[in-house]
Amino acid sequence: MLAVFWSFCQLGWAVFVNRRRTTKLLASLNEVLAEFGFALDEVTKKRIHFYTAQSAITNHWFCALRGKKPTPHEIENALLLGAFTPIADDLMDESGQTFEQLENQESKATTAHILFGYLLERLKPMRDTKPAFASYFAKAHHAQNQSLLQLQKEPLDLDILERITFDKGGYYTTLYRFVLNHPAQPGEEAAMYTLGAILQVLNDLFDMHKDYHNGVQTLVTRTANIHAVAEKLNALEVQFRHQFFGLNYPQKNKKRAYRAIMAIVTRGHVALAHYKKLQGTAPQLNIGAYPRKALIVDMEKLGNIGKNLKETEKAVFP
Repeated sequence: MLAVFWSFCQLGWAVFVNRRRTTKLLASLNEVLAEFGFALDEVTKKRIHFYTAQSAITNHWFCALRGKKPTPHEIENALLLGAFTPIADDLMDESGQTFEQLENQESKATTAHILFGYLLERLKPMRDTKPAFASYFAKAHHAQNQSLLQLQKEPLDLDILERITFDKGGYYTTLYRFVLNHPAQPGEEAAMYTLGAILQVLNDLFDMHKDYHNGVQTLVTRTANIHAVAEKLNALEVQFRHQFFGLNYPQKNKKRAYRAIMAIVTRGHVALAHYKKLQGTAPQLNIGAYPRKALIVDMEKLGNIGKNLKETEKAVFP
């Protein structure tokens, strides 16, 4: 338990330090926007804080795996990618345009358009000099293009929906891995893809209420069967563990990184237990019948933190 608790503390510290860096970045983004008479709104600030926290967490994971702390340049690039991701995602969803269409527009019409162009330019050196990053940058945004299908009213085939879900999570997580400068080991990209698929399903799980009421098709809202989602996640976690511990890194590094990864993944275990209880023996969870409060699993609550710790220990020491 001590090793797991220490992993939680290290993750918390990484997010705390990153928050100060993000605050500085937001100030610089406001300076860019001020030239056009715009300013960041609170919703956009929160979105950027959320995604840069995720980039700090993934940096922590992958640096633990290699056994070396991130350089200042790697920290900055992770921060920029973390800020760019929600801007690009939201702009694509709101406009219905593909990434390529937005990239070729060079519009200054809104705050989102300005930030999209500015941050894209800041990421250009990585795209120009790091082939793996450039490759997954293209794959991730192609997957985001495909995810626009999730907004259509006609039900998607479940196999297509699964591929969209896995590609979006898998390619984005692998993209975040290639912010770091060290080359991938054989099998590492496959492991990161599987991890990303897990994270995307978990994201959809936590966003169940919002997605349902916004008409977004996900594996969770489309099937509304929490037991089936749990089985899917369990299979992915077993696959990831096998892939991850087969990587050619020192065993102590893999164990340290795996504890940190599972500290996040097992948040989903806590949420699944709550949703399974709501569904009971029914074939589906009637998502629309519940208010938002009933479908929110607050992972900042002391009780849920304790459950998260226990689930992480079970995952790390099965």
